[in-house]
Amino acid sequence: MLFLLRKIRRKLISENQVSTYLLYAIGEIILVVVGILIAVNIDDLNEETRLKRIEHTLLSEMYVNLQNDKTDLTANVTLCQNSLTSSYRVLDHLSGQDMQADSILYYYGNLWGTTVFTVNMSAYENLKSLGLQVISSNELRKMITNHYAEGYGYLLRVEAMDAEFLIHQLTPQMNKHLITTDDYDKIHHYAKPVNFDELRSSNEFKETLKKSIIMDRLLINTYQKSISSIDSILKKINFHLQIE
Repeated sequence: MLFLLRKIRRKLISENQVSTYLLYAIGEIILVVVGILIAVNIDDLNEETRLKRIEHTLLSEMYVNLQNDKTDLTANVTLCQNSLTSSYRVLDHLSGQDMQADSILYYYGNLWGTTVFTVNMSAYENLKSLGLQVISSNELRKMITNHYAEGYGYLLRVEAMDAEFLIHQLTPQMNKHLITTDDYDKIHHYAKPVNFDELRSSNEFKETLKKSIIMDRLLINTYQKSISSIDSILKKINFHLQIE
């Protein structure tokens, strides 16, 4: 193509066709500019395609991460609800309410314990390293950032508070007043008061259980908010990937 264009140009110059040559020169410039624009446009399309592949990969990975997080959080809600129920039942028992022996052993045995949420951060860390702008949806990008940076940050702080309470307040009371029994299985723990009359008169023990109830409620509420956030993000990711 270039050889042909040069040949035409030389012919026009040799034949002294200046006006025709000028028109030809302008046309050649336009042709070069058009070629450059096409090349730039192709590069832009290639870059856009590359970014969409990256976005699709990251969102697919994050979808799996969040599903695993939801499973973990749901299990933690169940554990906290069991602990919460146990605290209420033990307080009822200490106030004089009759209960079956095996039930009360179960409730005393499940008063303490803690939940630990293991966050799957791999997709989010990859996203941050590549730049949050990889996510083309402003709404989805904001949802993801709020969930990981703010939501999980608050959740982990609440868990840390619960662990502190468990170590310094609840466990000492349990060790002082309760003893594990021979009635146990692989899933549940069983315990009974060392001295029931002494335990029933211990205001410190009862106040500790009331604080445990507050902590369990806070944990349950925090876990459930994270689950709700995950559901919203999963729905948005699924919709976003389908319309690509």
